[in-house]
Amino acid sequence: MTRGSIFIFIFALQLLGNEVETSEQLVMFRIKAALTLTIPADLSWGDLIIGDNVSTAQTVNVISDQAYDLKIMNIPTEDSLGRLMPKQYDTAQDTFFHSGLFISDTLQWKGGDVTAFTDITTSYALVLNDAPATPPEGTNTDIYYKLNIGYGDRRLTGTNQAYAIKVNFLATQTIAK
Repeated sequence: MTRGSIFIFIFALQLLGNEVETSEQLVMFRIKAALTLTIPADLSWGDLIIGDNVSTAQTVNVISDQAYDLKIMNIPTEDSLGRLMPKQYDTAQDTFFHSGLFISDTLQWKGGDVTAFTDITTSYALVLNDAPATPPEGTNTDIYYKLNIGYGDRRLTGTNQAYAIKVNFLATQTIAK
């Protein structure tokens, strides 16, 4: 069939009462914001020495399709005295000892935009401020912890005991400009 005969065929169908109708549908969508935060497993730091102790790099990975902030804070225990300092912890029960012992110094951290060790607090502190959108595999940020152990800090000798502190990371996308 030639092009002209196809036209005549369609025209003939229309004349015979067979209507031909077309319609279109517009498919619209938006892309939902995507953000993934991956933190390292719990850090078992081992036996610390008297003086300053610095951890190995704790790598935090963020995957984001927009600019983002990365923040860090200490999750306080129930005791007001131990809000910022590592506290005696029962590793078998996965809980802090009520009225347990504390380390006399505050855990410090650095990484990302923060190049000098600073005390961890119970308020979020910026690790990265307005970091750009990441590649598909994300962006890694190394965090280091530092803790000074003094002669007055008691060594724990009981079974299933260690000092611990809970650290929380938060990633939030910044508002597009």
